[in-house]
Amino acid sequence: MNARTDAALRSLDAASPTLTSAELERASAALDRIVAMSPGPEHRAAPTSPRRPSRRRVLIPAAAATVALGWLLVPGLGGGGTAYASWSATPAAVSTRDLEAVKEACQDRLRSYVDDDSSPVHLDAGGATLALAERRGDYVALLYRWDNPDMSIPCLARNPVGSTDVDDIGMAAGGSSGPALKAPAMGYTQGAIAQFAGSQTASVTDGAVGDGVVGVTIHAGSLTVEATVHNGRYAAWWPGPAFVKGPAQPSGEGGPQPILTYDLTLDDGTTIPNAQPARPS
Repeated sequence: MNARTDAALRSLDAASPTLTSAELERASAALDRIVAMSPGPEHRAAPTSPRRPSRRRVLIPAAAATVALGWLLVPGLGGGGTAYASWSATPAAVSTRDLEAVKEACQDRLRSYVDDDSSPVHLDAGGATLALAERRGDYVALLYRWDNPDMSIPCLARNPVGSTDVDDIGMAAGGSSGPALKAPAMGYTQGAIAQFAGSQTASVTDGAVGDGVVGVTIHAGSLTVEATVHNGRYAAWWPGPAFVKGPAQPSGEGGPQPILTYDLTLDDGTTIPNAQPARPS
């Protein structure tokens, strides 16, 4: 991450809950710089359906190891009113064939994304770890991770089961300038949260879980989502909002108020309802 990006991120530091007019103007300008990115080239394999718009957006984390930032509402996710009709609240495994097809498309986009000089995120694409993959209906989500700096880049793509057709690819980035915060045993950290407002709203989040946590259930208002949990990481996306509707309601992190609550399932079968995330010290 370069000095300009680091300065932009630090200008949104939530350590001071009361901002002056000048500080608010600087924060707004920083957000404008962060979200002003042009889409990269679309990748499709054996296209069989009309082309959908590509999507690239930056996610701002709810809590970060070094720089604690606010949440962000991002316009223009795309997708038609029935785009997510096949979505399931419970994730499914991705077959080897489908995973290879989606990985090829996402890795092409990832290389273009992190090599783009206009992007506020400057990372080594070769250093990314594929932390997890999940399928919900016709869509497959992959989560790429860097631990230092603490960055996540989810890639969401339409890929019907058993098909080599990969399109409607969305990619975003969120994290901090410092190393990843380790989740405590039987606890979790709340990572990036983003809500995309297109013709149909969709939201995405990820984070870390500590030893003993085998399940994360996310409640987004009336919607309940079972997250995928793998190797100390969780992630989930859903067709719906992540934040309070209407005018932005400030939260303690300096951003809009999320509607999310989290339940944890432990390896002994115990459930911790409305679990609170670990925060940077």
